[in-house]
Amino acid sequence: MPAARARRALPLLRRALRAAWLVLTRVGALFVLLQAYTTLRKTYFVRPAAVAFDHALDLLALQAALRIDVELQLQRWALGQAWPIELANAYYRQMKLGVYLSAALALLLAPTAFRRVGSAFVLATLLAFPWYALYPLAPPRFMGPYGYPFVDTLAAWGPVPPAGAGLAGANPYAAMPSMHIGWTIFAALWLAAALPWRRIGPILGSLHVALMCGAVVVTGNHYVLDVVAGFAVAGAALGLARLLPRPGIVPRLGGRVSGSTPADPTSDPVPRPGAPTLVMRGPSGSCRSAIPEGAAPSAVGATIRDEGRGETTAVTAGAADRAPDAPPFGMTR
Repeated sequence: MPAARARRALPLLRRALRAAWLVLTRVGALFVLLQAYTTLRKTYFVRPAAVAFDHALDLLALQAALRIDVELQLQRWALGQAWPIELANAYYRQMKLGVYLSAALALLLAPTAFRRVGSAFVLATLLAFPWYALYPLAPPRFMGPYGYPFVDTLAAWGPVPPAGAGLAGANPYAAMPSMHIGWTIFAALWLAAALPWRRIGPILGSLHVALMCGAVVVTGNHYVLDVVAGFAVAGAALGLARLLPRPGIVPRLGGRVSGSTPADPTSDPVPRPGAPTLVMRGPSGSCRSAIPEGAAPSAVGATIRDEGRGETTAVTAGAADRAPDAPPFGMTR
């Protein structure tokens, strides 16, 4: 009896270990990417401070002309309460943690969406790099000497490391675009794909983006137009990602890997020699498959015989690749 239980538990243990390995490697790759981004941005993309402050004054004048200079009013409102500042500070600090958790959920529950959104995530990170060199911008929290009495809430209610210090340091003049917003948008897309039931994922994702938009402004780290630029970078990356070849599907925890380009479903299929036959019986169209469950890839080239109509067709690679992408551990969408 114990041996039988152990045999039944072994496949589940293997799948759990495989899931842990996928999360460790894929989400670990995101961690490495973001750390490299932070290090390169603060090392090679720092322009003279005078240029960054000139750009900030120009941006504030533009926002005033557009009547969207609401940052100071929002911060003053938040400073009059306790909870908005605490929430904004915590949300701002934990942005990367939100990205990692959302990515892990999508990896396990919606692996195809994880790869699609992940491609756009990488593109957005690359698109943001030259922006910092071309347009350095001092954040609102630095504009006190110029007549804009913003408060650096993270420093006032810290502790936070000084800008540029250690792995957590940052380029202090890289306010635009706000990649806190850009990366949060991708986290929201991962949530939407991973938790579609009753639109829980889309609702949580939308709330996540809205809270981050408030947090980056209330903490004095970004202007309204920085937020707009973050949306623009994310949108451009998503558009470019659609032009790329479709990424292969992350290996399923059951062992199937799909990443090959599907054959043209309109081409004339040729049955594979020795392929199994799926027989459809009765006028109702019901069929009984002779192929064991989980052997969908080997069904490519199989023939389907409709005995009622006397017709024979072949299963194409395109049809096999369009099979639903089942989430691990028997979860249902």
